[in-house]
Amino acid sequence: MIYIDSDSASIEIPSAEHDIHWRNIRENVLPHNKIMIGGVKSGDGPTEYSITIDAVKAFMRDRDWVTIEEILQHVDTHYSNPKPSLAATLRATWNESWCERKIIKRKTHFKFKND
Repeated sequence: MIYIDSDSASIEIPSAEHDIHWRNIRENVLPHNKIMIGGVKSGDGPTEYSITIDAVKAFMRDRDWVTIEEILQHVDTHYSNPKPSLAATLRATWNESWCERKIIKRKTHFKFKND
């Protein structure tokens, strides 16, 4: 957080989890944020989620049915709990336009829809 008043400005990171000293804050900027242009409206720039989904789509695009385990062997995600989080994301209604799923031998498999 940056606090600005009429006489001064200070940078604070108010979290015990993120013990980052203000002098090295640039080292902690995520790679996709380094290419962002100031003033880009929300949703127009890359996010950790969009980068993950683009990588999953690229992996799945020319393959037949794949499992979550197969995807995670080839794709890095931003999720702290990758397996259940990615599975839930791929099952979500907002991904039905490009991702289909079915059960094969009691295990969920996913496939990129090649329309």
